[in-house]
Amino acid sequence: MRTKKDPLLSPVEVLRISGERRSRVKDVVVSESEVVLKVNGRVRNRFFCLPVDLEELAIGHLLTEGFDLSWVQRVELRRVDSRYEVNSVLRREVRVAPSRVNSEIRLSAEEILDSARELESRGALHRSTGGTHLVGVRGPRSIFVEDVSRHCAIDKLVGKCFLEGLPRIESILITSCRQTHSTIMKAVFAGFPVVASLSAPTRMAIEKAEEFGVTLIGFVRKGRFNVYTNEWRVL
Repeated sequence: MRTKKDPLLSPVEVLRISGERRSRVKDVVVSESEVVLKVNGRVRNRFFCLPVDLEELAIGHLLTEGFDLSWVQRVELRRVDSRYEVNSVLRREVRVAPSRVNSEIRLSAEEILDSARELESRGALHRSTGGTHLVGVRGPRSIFVEDVSRHCAIDKLVGKCFLEGLPRIESILITSCRQTHSTIMKAVFAGFPVVASLSAPTRMAIEKAEEFGVTLIGFVRKGRFNVYTNEWRVL
């Protein structure tokens, strides 16, 4: 659900300074929209993100926040002035606790590096503007998403995986963004056994990954990476 009034890129004029030289040049920036997420008509969260894949955003957000998706009846989308409202209708609002990710998946170092290379090759908006986060799933199939919000990017990706029936327990989550407590917990609720990032993890991300059986990998770049937890999955 997106109209021509909501382009993903917007032209801007900037003053570019390079050494002693100053010039006015035309550039482009990424354009976000306000998206209000509701559950049974009540506002749950408000995001500023790309105005695409909003049903996937709603489904992924519910899943990564611990809602039982078997109770979802439908997702309603509507435009209200300049913002979008996405209402998830649930027969019951049932929450589940996060559980340990039990997966025997093994990955070679080259598979992890390949995942990072493919992620970097998919970011069309990032190449144009430098203004998005990239996330992807590599497994039986590959899916990639970019967004101005890393949390929305992960939620959209998880929603796509759910709606397309991609087995997350057999896949690797690869991201360009840093891994924190909140992003790792999204991965845990989604059931990803391996999370790899081009960037750094935080201390709490490492602690939660260890607690819930996730293999956490960081700084995947230039032919190397660091494994922080559950290294037995890396061959």
